Amino acid sequence: MATGIEQPTPTDRIAEPASEDESVMAAIIYAEAKVTRDAAPTTEMLAVGWTLRNRYFHVRKTYGAADQKWFGSGTTLESIATHGREFVSASGPRYRNFRKNRSSITHPGEVHFGNLCIQAARQILAEPEPITPGITGTYPYMWFQKSSRRPSSRASANAVPHGEHNFWSFAVGRERG
Repeated sequence: MATGIEQPTPTDRIAEPASEDESVMAAIIYAEAKVTRDAAPTTEMLAVGWTLRNRYFHVRKTYGAADQKWFGSGTTLESIATHGREFVSASGPRYRNFRKNRSSITHPGEVHFGNLCIQAARQILAEPEPITPGITGTYPYMWFQKSSRRPSSRASANAVPHGEHNFWSFAVGRERG
């Protein structure tokens, strides 16, 4: 079941995130990665988290203002997560509940999944920044959706499926907004 994520110790509650960024990322993963059983689809969870982090670094470190219209200001992970309709789940109840009222999540399967989300976020945020920002392939995931239809003319032609979602990188030469 694991693909780089340690399984959490069983508990009756979701652990406290270590930081605001960890809370935001775990909440997006919790809201976006659809899980129907107690076991989490870890590759989907990681890909969702990496998409958020990649957008943050892309706007903040690479092309800035040119992509703020599409991806958010880049001042915080939350500014990326809640910008426009890019992460639709950020305005939904699962995201809000995870961010503001985690103690109300008590179903054992949801608690287990919530703890996996915290661990996935922690792992992603611990990774070093890209060495060559702006080079195609530096940010492997920039978009995702359930549909297999390409979300942007800037997205790569082929999607990479993880769980219930498809993920895209930039098409070659389309990194700049």
